[in-house]
Parts: sequence; C-alpha cells; structure tokens
Amino acid sequence: MPLNGFSKKEKMVSTREIEELFSSGSRSLSVYPVRAVFRCVSPREQRLTLLVSVSKRRFKHAVDRNRAKRQLRESFRLNKQVLLEKLEERNQHLSLAFIWMSDHLKSSATVSRSVALLLKMIGERLRTWAHSFVVCRYGSYYCLFGFIRSVFLLLHRLRAVLPLLVLNMRSRPFPSMVL
Repeated sequence: MPLNGFSKKEKMVSTREIEELFSSGSRSLSVYPVRAVFRCVSPREQRLTLLVSVSKRRFKHAVDRNRAKRQLRESFRLNKQVLLEKLEERNQHLSLAFIWMSDHLKSSATVSRSVALLLKMIGERLRTWAHSFVVCRYGSYYCLFGFIRSVFLLLHRLRAVLPLLVLNMRSRPFPSMVL
C-alpha cells in the first residue's frame, strides 16, 4: 500500500466499530470547519480507520455533501503520515471520524489545514490519555491495557512533588477531632 494512499481497509464501515467510536471513552477536537472524534481501539489489521460524515442538515444537495467528503478524504490522505508515525511508535490503533460542522463549502486549502492541525493535535494527545482508556474484549474477559503503566507514569511524574507535599503536611498541625 502506498504511504499516502487511502485504501478500502482504512474506511470504517462496520456498525459495531462506529458504535464503539461514539460510545463513552471517545475524545473529540474541533478546528473549524471540521470536528474529529477519535478513540484508541483493540489491535486490528489497520492502525487507523476513518469515517467521514457530512450531514444532510448542513447541505441539502448531494453534490455539495460529496464535495465536502471528498475534500476531507483527500486532506486525510495527504496528512495522515504524521499520525501513523505516532501510532507506530506507541503500538496503538485508532478509530477516527471527521464530521463537517460548517453550513458552507470551504476551499480545499482551508480543509487541508484544519485536518492537518487536527491530526497533529490527536498525535500529541495520544501519549497523555491513550494507555488508560484502551479497553478491548476477549471472549468474556475485559482487559484494561496499560492501566499499570499509566499509574507508574503518574507516580514517576509526581516523584519530585511528593517529598514537598509530605514536608508541607508535616509542618502543618492536623485539626483536632471533636467527638
């Protein structure tokens, strides 16, 4: 598959995947005229799957809806490498939806800038929350991936602050309890 292609496998078509994406645990970011909803998912064949949505409420004519969707897909195709590299280095899989928010068509350059910025922002956000929210189902067992790692990282970040908190607590007298 070419690096900047957009294959059929990258398109999200399964109802189950779409419901998973919009259930609790998903995150969203907006850069006008596009809103991105994304969620880390269990490992699958493709690292990144995409859903493109342009509402009939926004554009009454199918020609306009199709143009907006075409612009979103093309912008994603040209800019997805930034996000794929982040997913590769973190060994994560992501479901992503682009939703058109504007009532008017925008230039391809505007859409491309918005999508590029969204993909960059999603890549930056991955390291902060992904490990604690990836839940996948194996038979009847639910596994929470990376929970121990996220707790360890939190403690690692707080190790410089904890001694200060302990010293500060020791210096203050505790309020007496009245029974």
